[in-house]
Amino acid sequence: MIGSLLAALATCVVAAGPAVFHARAVDGREAVGSIAAWDADGVTLEVEGRRETFRFDQLSRLVAKRPAAPPIRRVAVWIALRDGSLLAARQYEVEQGTARLLLRKGRRVELPVDRVRWVRFGPPNPDVDAQWSEIVEADAPGDLIVVRRGEAIDFIEGILHDITPERVHFELDGDRLPVKREKLEGVVYAHAPGAGAEPGGRAGQPAGRAAADGGAGSVANKVAGAAVGNSDDAVAVVADAAGSRFVAARLAWQAGQQGGTLQCATPGGLEVQLALSEIVSIDFSQGKVVYLSDLDWLPNESRWTPYFELDPLPDSLRAYFAPRRDRGFDAPRLHVGGRAYARGLSLQSRTELVYRLPEGFRRFEAIVGIDDAHGESGHVQLLIEGDGQLLYSAEIRGGEAPVPLKLNIDGVRRLRIVVDFAGDLDVADCLDLCEARLLK
Repeated sequence: MIGSLLAALATCVVAAGPAVFHARAVDGREAVGSIAAWDADGVTLEVEGRRETFRFDQLSRLVAKRPAAPPIRRVAVWIALRDGSLLAARQYEVEQGTARLLLRKGRRVELPVDRVRWVRFGPPNPDVDAQWSEIVEADAPGDLIVVRRGEAIDFIEGILHDITPERVHFELDGDRLPVKREKLEGVVYAHAPGAGAEPGGRAGQPAGRAAADGGAGSVANKVAGAAVGNSDDAVAVVADAAGSRFVAARLAWQAGQQGGTLQCATPGGLEVQLALSEIVSIDFSQGKVVYLSDLDWLPNESRWTPYFELDPLPDSLRAYFAPRRDRGFDAPRLHVGGRAYARGLSLQSRTELVYRLPEGFRRFEAIVGIDDAHGESGHVQLLIEGDGQLLYSAEIRGGEAPVPLKLNIDGVRRLRIVVDFAGDLDVADCLDLCEARLLK
């Protein structure tokens, strides 16, 4: 699929410049260097006098080696598109069903408002981020304005019309109300992906929840929980220095100063041209990498069992000690070996998880350790089985260096993970499987 979708790429040589990228393939091969060539099959880096080529069908990520992105205060509006893209913009207006966006560096974009999923006015706000996520993921039958109410937010359902820099024109029970934008957290459109909207963005059926992106923990993902990279037509997700995430259905390079430009077209029809110096990362892992935290374990074969038998086991206790996805038991992230991880599983002893694996994946990788919150406490026995065959077994203790796992799961259909009691009863037994993922 990647080969056909990237067939339009023209072969070009890019002049060496300040742009240096870290390339990582799905098989673990890595290289750091400047881009020397890019064609329909892959990208070539100039690495210390030699060239290394990474085929697109085996490439996981290209990450620019440069200073941190500009501060979030430069972004006034966040716009989530139906194709999964997330845009950091300076302005957002709507007139007669056409959305007008002013992006970074004065780049102006126009698109039908029926391609917009939601708009959030202002930067992330930790006080209301969780509430915002719940609202945008709900199946509301109409458009929504999201109103600030002190330290909380609430929504009102109606019909969205034109939006100016000062007002959101909103229809409620047949009356049109010019609502001040400064009173709003944002707006949510209810029309379905690909469906035509009436002028002003009158809703049809709402879209379902988007799938998660591999850039968890970034500013863009904190904006509101709406994810990027969910389109079946995507070959990559391109991140720029302003915080935007463009889901790319087509990519093309053009030679020029400082490495040239990347032309990106999204599945929804948005086309942008980005200077190489603006690009933070290009994620090619679509379909090649699956995180365990995005998969559901088999409920009838997975369980948590307390050290001391309780009959009956209270539901509240079972819920508290249930596995945590992409967060620790004591913090929003998993922490092992002095480093924070945004993806993974946090498991208490004794936990048993059984997965039915999707086909085509050959390796299971993770970074394993007792969560740093417990210091040198914690002692578990970790077992991993594939189709009943033992793949890994070891004791893991608190305070020890993290253990990198790379297991062969070629042909495995059932993966069983057991975090069992070891020598210290169940005291501080909180094991983190950081970056736990399947790779092709």
